[in-house]
Amino acid sequence: MNTYPEFRSFFEDVSRKLLLLGREPGMVNLFFAEGPENASVLVSALRNKLTLPCLLVEFPDEDNENGESPAKVLNSSFVVLDQKNSRDKADNIEKIIYSRCRPAAEQIFAYMRQKTDRMELKLGGKTVSLVGTSHGTWVGPIDSNLYGWLINFEWRIAAGVCVNRDSWEESTP
Repeated sequence: MNTYPEFRSFFEDVSRKLLLLGREPGMVNLFFAEGPENASVLVSALRNKLTLPCLLVEFPDEDNENGESPAKVLNSSFVVLDQKNSRDKADNIEKIIYSRCRPAAEQIFAYMRQKTDRMELKLGGKTVSLVGTSHGTWVGPIDSNLYGWLINFEWRIAAGVCVNRDSWEESTP
């Protein structure tokens, strides 16, 4: 199952709707990469088209759960990045990370949690659940002056027979 188009679509929706991300016409506030540690080259290439804060999403890894089950687990992370000006002091880095990037990243994760709790997030027509607990951490510098807040997450893609809400009347539990 190719889950990447719908995975990408979820984050494109986030980048269009979240007011805490940069929103300049004709500019990019979302990009996908192998991971934050490998993003410097891509950030340099996008520098003239990038609006900040921006969202960097790691390409997902998809594995069978426990190596045997037909259920799939998708592992990924995302980071909200913002820029430190060269003349900014160290305390401004803290403001960038904890006042701008972390709140945006936490809103993305809360939105993700809401969509999965309501069983509204689907990949390949199958319901996705958010697995385990996720925690965030600061990252940077990326490309010498970008800092941000990173959240790792796991999505479990349902397999086998699942309750389909469309098959039941509203009064059925």
